Amino acid sequence: MNIKKLLLVMPLLFSFVTYARDCTTEYENKNYEKALIECTQEAEKGSSEAQYLLGDLYYQAITGDEQDDSLYQKAIYWFTKSAEQGYVDAQYALGEWYGNSDDETVQDYQKALFWYEKAVEQNDPPSQYNLAIMYEYGHGVEQNIQKALTLYIKSAEQGYMDAQYALGLMYDKGDGIEQDKQKAIFWYEKAAEQGDFNSQFNLALMYDEGDGVEQNKQKAAFWYTKLAERNVVPEAQYRLGIMYDKGDGVEQNKLLANKYFKQSCERGFEKACNKLEK
Repeated sequence: MNIKKLLLVMPLLFSFVTYARDCTTEYENKNYEKALIECTQEAEKGSSEAQYLLGDLYYQAITGDEQDDSLYQKAIYWFTKSAEQGYVDAQYALGEWYGNSDDETVQDYQKALFWYEKAVEQNDPPSQYNLAIMYEYGHGVEQNIQKALTLYIKSAEQGYMDAQYALGLMYDKGDGIEQDKQKAIFWYEKAAEQGDFNSQFNLALMYDEGDGVEQNKQKAAFWYTKLAERNVVPEAQYRLGIMYDKGDGVEQNKLLANKYFKQSCERGFEKACNKLEK
């Protein structure tokens, strides 16, 4: 290509890139009316990213009313257009749509399986996790714990928190696999470090009770405190209250104990309420 032709082509390429960025920028800035215009134009030109974002705009507009059928159809149309071009977020979105819908007319495990598998081929962690759930519980497929385990591991190794918790739970309980408390601790810790409260609580319990690990009250108190600060697991507050009440692994502090009993009680944990009455 000679220089003159190159100079003619470059503005067209720059214009195309700018347009795509406009769609993404307006979407990320939550300027949804502008995003709808920009993404529609770019989606119609074949941009898989714009098609996905346009599908999501229509999806977010769905309210559950009967008149939403056209929005539903548009969302599906653009997600599918994008997914067929290999856009992994769209493939995952379709898997979610068909696999987790409460609407029986929408739920279709075979379609969910199809799109999750497409995304898994691209090593997508959320799709690996959701496909693992399907195999673990036999949702639309024959139950296969080993396949579920393999997919959970692939997802967890990429840092996907929900998969890390799921692995911790499987190894902790020995659900369909050989129980392994050390592996449970390993994966719970990975998820707990990312803020997963279920993992934080299970980890605290294991250290508190010496369940499969050397008892460590300090580590138990550390994770109970993390949960207490977030006010998400009332039993953690209660157990932390017990530790401060008795001076078990922490310096005894009746005021702190009552503080945590009160917080737990306010969340409806009866044992904590009983402690306050004494």
